[in-house]
Amino acid sequence: MRDSAQLGERLRHWRAVRGRTQGALADAAGISARHMSFIETGRSRPSRSVLLRLADALEVPLREQNALLEAAGLSREFRETPLDAPGMAHTQRMLALLLERTEPYPAVVVDPAFNVLMANRAQIRLHARCLRQPPLPSLERPNLVRAFFDADGLKPAVLNWEEAAAVLWRRLQRELAERPTHPGLVLLLEELSRRADVRRLDVVAPTEPSGPWVPLSLRLVTGETIRLVTLIASFGTAIDVALEELRLESFLPADEPSAALLRTLAESGD
Repeated sequence: MRDSAQLGERLRHWRAVRGRTQGALADAAGISARHMSFIETGRSRPSRSVLLRLADALEVPLREQNALLEAAGLSREFRETPLDAPGMAHTQRMLALLLERTEPYPAVVVDPAFNVLMANRAQIRLHARCLRQPPLPSLERPNLVRAFFDADGLKPAVLNWEEAAAVLWRRLQRELAERPTHPGLVLLLEELSRRADVRRLDVVAPTEPSGPWVPLSLRLVTGETIRLVTLIASFGTAIDVALEELRLESFLPADEPSAALLRTLAESGD
């Protein structure tokens, strides 16, 4: 595919995701509707400043802004620094502090493909108390989504698996729409879409929620049940691709018995 055609396709994708017309986007970016049309059809190649204004108007994530620029034959605008790079030491300390402050409630730092980059002690305790066998050694990072769908992982411990899985699957599809060029996320969705239990989620009608959220109900190996809801936080002013994509996911108790059980696990040191 020619770069100009790829650029037009990407812009149309983002307009569809954000629900913007060509005219409305042109107005927001300060260009003519004719110029906007020519950009999308490949008859005109925008300058860096115009393309960045279009991306800003569409609230395009930094990774995808880089992809737009490259499709236009331009260099990337935003760097991508791994979390374990020396220059990210301050960020690591901040995240470690947040994870510690979330105790005794579980929390993790994940990338867009849900690879666990950091975890607090409560998360490690809870994960161990949900598994009926020790986790197998792996060269890969732990992955929250793969563990959730894995019959040898967390799946048997999730009492409301189908309900929670449907919510998670819809979230993954939204994440892919937001980050269509993230290789790890694309691979994860392709992998899951081949699973029979995941394909059923697309045809099963969603159940009417009984409250404002769907809690994750887990049965521990000791028989207790714990109910959790997820709170997601991110860096709102990041100018680095990797930093913008980090998510701090905290698993908070959905009721007082669950909160008490998490406190007990922390006090026991298990």
